[in-house]
Amino acid sequence: MANLILILLLTTNLFGKDKVLHFAYSAGMVGITNHILTEEVGLDLDEGKTISISLTGTIGLTKEIIDSERKGQFSFTDLFWDILGIGLGYLLFLR
Repeated sequence: MANLILILLLTTNLFGKDKVLHFAYSAGMVGITNHILTEEVGLDLDEGKTISISLTGTIGLTKEIIDSERKGQFSFTDLFWDILGIGLGYLLFLR
C-alpha cells in the first residue's frame, strides 16, 4: 500500500494550484480549532492538540472521499499537502 501511495505521489502533480490551499487551510485549521477548544471550551492542552489534529485530518480525508464520489477522483497529493499543513500547524501553534 505504501508503495502504491508513493507511486501515485510521484506520478501526479505535487505542486498544483490548489495544493497551497490544502497546506494553508490545514495549518490554520489546526491552530484555530486548538485555540477554540483550549481557550473557549476549556479542554486541557493535550486534548486540544489531539482533537484539532484529528479533526483537521478527518475533514481533509472526508473532502477527498466526497471528491471521489462526485468527480471520480481521489487525490493522494491533496492528502499529502493536508498532512504537511497539519505538521506546520502543529509546529506553529501547538508546540
